[in-house]
Amino acid sequence: MKNSCRNTNLWAPDVVPYVTVLVDRTTDIALAIQVLDPNDEEYGSYRPLDSLVCQFPGGIGVVLTEAYSNPNSGYHRSDAVVDSIRLALEASEERFQYEDGSIDSGSDKQNAANAAFATGGIHQIWERWQNIEHPLSGEIIDRCRRILVKFGFSCRTMGVFTPNHRWVACAAMAIVNEVEPDEQLVAKIDDYLSDGIDQDADGFYSEYSPMYAMLCNMCFLQVAKRLDRPELLIPVRKNLELLLSLCHPGGQVASEFSVRADTGKLGVLHALVEMGVLDRRGEYLTIAREHLDRQLRTLDERLDEAKVDGSNSFGALLGETAELMALAVLPATEVEPKAVPDNYRLRTSAFINRQRTTIRIRRGKLSVTAVGRNDFSNLVAFRYGDAIVDGMRIMYNYYGMHGVIDETLPEEDGEIVFSGSFTEYIDGPTPERRIDHKPELHYRLGISEIGGGLALSFKAQARHKVSIQLEFAARPEGRLEIGGQTTPLLDGERHYLNGPASIVNGTDALEFGGDLVVQHRELAGGNFTKKPQMTSLIVAPRTPYEGIITIRGRNI
Repeated sequence: MKNSCRNTNLWAPDVVPYVTVLVDRTTDIALAIQVLDPNDEEYGSYRPLDSLVCQFPGGIGVVLTEAYSNPNSGYHRSDAVVDSIRLALEASEERFQYEDGSIDSGSDKQNAANAAFATGGIHQIWERWQNIEHPLSGEIIDRCRRILVKFGFSCRTMGVFTPNHRWVACAAMAIVNEVEPDEQLVAKIDDYLSDGIDQDADGFYSEYSPMYAMLCNMCFLQVAKRLDRPELLIPVRKNLELLLSLCHPGGQVASEFSVRADTGKLGVLHALVEMGVLDRRGEYLTIAREHLDRQLRTLDERLDEAKVDGSNSFGALLGETAELMALAVLPATEVEPKAVPDNYRLRTSAFINRQRTTIRIRRGKLSVTAVGRNDFSNLVAFRYGDAIVDGMRIMYNYYGMHGVIDETLPEEDGEIVFSGSFTEYIDGPTPERRIDHKPELHYRLGISEIGGGLALSFKAQARHKVSIQLEFAARPEGRLEIGGQTTPLLDGERHYLNGPASIVNGTDALEFGGDLVVQHRELAGGNFTKKPQMTSLIVAPRTPYEGIITIRGRNI
């Protein structure tokens, strides 16, 4: 997609043309897939051709309202769009919303969170149609108001599933309270806040998710503004201070420690921009702009992937459109962007619901994330610019495949250490038979900084010959240079490193050297990262093994 807007009154004027294109594309599809058979139980909703599942239809009215209002849209002042909005809201109120105010959404079914997530969209429709003159304006506004009031009842009386759901429900109730004031809604907000905010001393919320952290930040910002609760910005500021130490170059963040399905992307960037302006923190504006640039740069690719995936490409299009719409209306600011820190070493090890020890290193374009946890085998991720390894694991084939983990992640003489032992007592075949046969394996991985990169010092010894798998999950972008050959990095492929090799993407490279050996091919498969695709680079020694693998970043 091309952009050409230069409106200096906006924070991101280049987003405006994207919004127009996406809004028209979304409207094209919405009008084509709306269920118009009055005998269909989902009459008035939108049935995507790839999923066939009609979700709560009201929120689509946000995009359709933009199409109707936008002078640059092909649907500007289109009565067909207004009729679609009216019918969708009728379906929302009469066929998709239960008496308790709840709605179905995906697999979650009835709960307060689904109503809470849908509140913002319905509120935007309610708000925008106050200023639109049309014979159906009154009906659209009234239906939105009734839906919102029932959403508020659902948020106040029904349960939620995850920690962040509480704050989404609070934000929704604060919104509904402005539409129709209700002391019970404010009391429920105070009830949730009385639980205490699930944030540790480092600034992580309890899901350890940068993506959901931004959702929490947006919710606290909403409640703070609508109920005049400035103290609720304290956890937001604490989390954003942490965010400064989670940034990779090029518009992504570290997220390997998350308990959710993060892929290094921040959401709700408009809240980050608002906080940057409010606190005059140019670093936040820089982070938001870098993520936005990446989002725009990869937009077509991601929408095409959603089509290929076939699960719900219309839902993906809606999400992208709504996010850019929120950014397209942000006003310009006199706050100047400021560089994000890129030279530090930070250890976080606070506890909230579960232990998460994380060590973050930034040295210019080199970005490293080591994670101590007991429920995932991804030990460390690193990148140099666009040359990216999304994770590393160590597996050993000793009475089955096992993975190396270390929850405490100690540091010894500058090394980040993963160490442990495997011991299996063999008894049988009856309880009376006990034989002094004890397989043992001891291992230690020490990761230290060296000039331009990392040194991975690994030692493993066992009673028997044990096959070890040191596996690096290269992001399948760019190429692999190994043994004088060049091959593209492709998803699902496996390459053995028995000599120097380089990952190259654009002008960035990660070079592997040192004690790279391949002594077996007894391997565990599967993707151990949260990214949907990976290329496996494998070092495969057998015990006893002691060696140092070097990984250095360089510019091409």
